[in-house]
Amino acid sequence: MLLVMLASIFGTSTVSAAEKSTNVTNVWGTIGVFGAYTNFSARWQVTQSSVWLIDDLQMDATVQNGMACDANICTEWQFNANARFLTAGGSQVGSTLIPPTGSCYSSATDPNARLFKRCQSNAIGVSLSATQVRFTWTVSVKRSDGLWLNAWSATKTVPIS
Repeated sequence: MLLVMLASIFGTSTVSAAEKSTNVTNVWGTIGVFGAYTNFSARWQVTQSSVWLIDDLQMDATVQNGMACDANICTEWQFNANARFLTAGGSQVGSTLIPPTGSCYSSATDPNARLFKRCQSNAIGVSLSATQVRFTWTVSVKRSDGLWLNAWSATKTVPIS
């Protein structure tokens, strides 16, 4: 519904949104005494009108057995995620999108996993010159000695639609 309203604002007709997703699985990371695999994913809806309308863009990270890291060892966690829209030649179109913390979609996960979510629920318009989207995810953890480590990260570029 929101996409149809935005299309009317942009003065163009629109077709049904296509749901897209991508993931990077089993990324190994360690902070010395604790290590785990992490799965990263992105999910979004895209509609082509006079611009690409991107809606409900969610980026997740699931640290498998992340709850097993003792709070005296893993004293603080941080999840950063962004999406960059690119031309076929790799040039960036518009600004980097950093979704706020939140959830667009419900999901079930292992109770021992540490789950992070970021969601851009408001639709955004991206120039049709963008043909790809590059997702970057990073999970950082602060050790008891105060050192922050970017233990798990991934980048993946996929077609925008």
